[in-house]
Amino acid sequence: MQLSYNDQIIGAVELLLTQLKVPFTKSSLRYDLETHPDFPSLHAVLGVLRERRIETAAIKLSADQLLSLDAPILVFSTGDQPEPTLITTISDTYVTQQYPDRRIVVTSSEEFRASWAGVALLAERTDRSGEVGYDDHVKEERKQIYFQNGLIGLGVGLIGTLLAITPDFRQSLLLISFLAGLILCVMLAMSSIQANAVIARLCRAGRNTDCNSVLNSPAATLFGWLKVADAGLVYFATGITSLAFLYGSEHNPTRFLSLFALVSLLSLPYTVFSVVYQYRVVRQWCPLCLGVQAVLWVNFFLLLPYLQPVAEWLMITTSVGMAVMWLAGLCIGIWLLIRTLLTTSAEVKPLRNQLGKLRRDTTIFGALLNDQPAVHFQKIDGDLVIGDANAPIQFTLVTDPHCAPCRTTHQFLEDLQSQYPDSVGIACILYTRHADLSDDRNEVAVSILGLPKESRNYALKAWFSSLNLTEWQQTIPPFDKQAGQYLLANHTSWCAFTGIDHTPTIYLNGKKLPDFYTLRNLAYHIGAMHEELTN
Repeated sequence: MQLSYNDQIIGAVELLLTQLKVPFTKSSLRYDLETHPDFPSLHAVLGVLRERRIETAAIKLSADQLLSLDAPILVFSTGDQPEPTLITTISDTYVTQQYPDRRIVVTSSEEFRASWAGVALLAERTDRSGEVGYDDHVKEERKQIYFQNGLIGLGVGLIGTLLAITPDFRQSLLLISFLAGLILCVMLAMSSIQANAVIARLCRAGRNTDCNSVLNSPAATLFGWLKVADAGLVYFATGITSLAFLYGSEHNPTRFLSLFALVSLLSLPYTVFSVVYQYRVVRQWCPLCLGVQAVLWVNFFLLLPYLQPVAEWLMITTSVGMAVMWLAGLCIGIWLLIRTLLTTSAEVKPLRNQLGKLRRDTTIFGALLNDQPAVHFQKIDGDLVIGDANAPIQFTLVTDPHCAPCRTTHQFLEDLQSQYPDSVGIACILYTRHADLSDDRNEVAVSILGLPKESRNYALKAWFSSLNLTEWQQTIPPFDKQAGQYLLANHTSWCAFTGIDHTPTIYLNGKKLPDFYTLRNLAYHIGAMHEELTN
């Protein structure tokens, strides 16, 4: 299946980061690229790589110049939308390229020279290369994986339990057919709600296969509002829940399953119509639809022994009919809830990306920042200065040693300063919620400020790494408690005068950072400011 150009760009950058052995999370990388104002251009790729502190350069090279370099190299062939590929191996006789869809193509050096025309993106990992907030992003991705695996495990366990208590082999096959039909219908429903790479590959496996053409045709909707995929999903889900109910009750299985035998019989004409419609009208095949129709026929043959004459079918007890109707209603309700959540999620993602683009717009950022009231930063004794106090980009971070978000923010700003040492400077001011400076809860702040000036930054960084008072105090030099209390009083007075009521609070060049922006957005804008200063 041909990936969209946006997915090609994202896939190529994933390959490059993997080859460079730079840690990253797929969800964060995709978000950073999709929310870049210039995505899917080469400039967006360069920007996102630089945010990860990777040295980059985009150069138009001749084939000989390109083949004299070391892999990996991300290359973009010329054209309206240059196709990105990653050169993973360069030798005297051949070149190995990997495509975003994970295809690997080996060409001779002569063939590559003859066909090459484009731009090469050179990237080099440094000791500081990595994703801002990587550990937190990994935790979030793992939570999602654990949740998904948990749901799969629960489903497998329930189906396994049902198969174990199924009284005969035919009913076991019936349960499996219901499950297969449910999976296919879920995939069909998902394909119409939001894009999925696996489903897309199945639906467009060949030149004459396209699920969307079939699903968007008039025949895919009954009565103008009921989608066939939804109806099939409810039927198969009701079949599974009914079998579970049957095995946990004393109802007669013959009369119970005869209802499904009748519904299965009534569905057969539609399967024939669907195949003819795909062949004669749409002229495209939907592999998932054909799979559902095959399952319906298998389902019918398995239920055939339970098919009763009309007179017998009318003898079905009210309790059995009500039970099946109640289970069908339950399945409809659950699916409507799930469908609503999935639809909302699909609608929210573009809005989220648009919000991300707005947050990365340098004009909007500058306007909102300038709109903040200016704060006069009078130098106070005991402030912790990181980097050049006269750098053009000056942060003031009001932080509390016992504040978890402060720890993350402090580490982020330190990384930012080390990335742009000539452009960024930081002044840290310690904030305390405890008015009594002799309070034991102020001990960390007093200890840091009581140290010699050159030791304070190290002590604060060591504290955020340890968070264990006893162990931490063993790693710092002796401190003057009285001097520390005096300096903390200065910090506290400054915070009261400025109106600080929470931590962390960030000021950029004398203006409070608007609440609209996150640390991830800040990294982008500082990179843009640094570029403007150095160009």
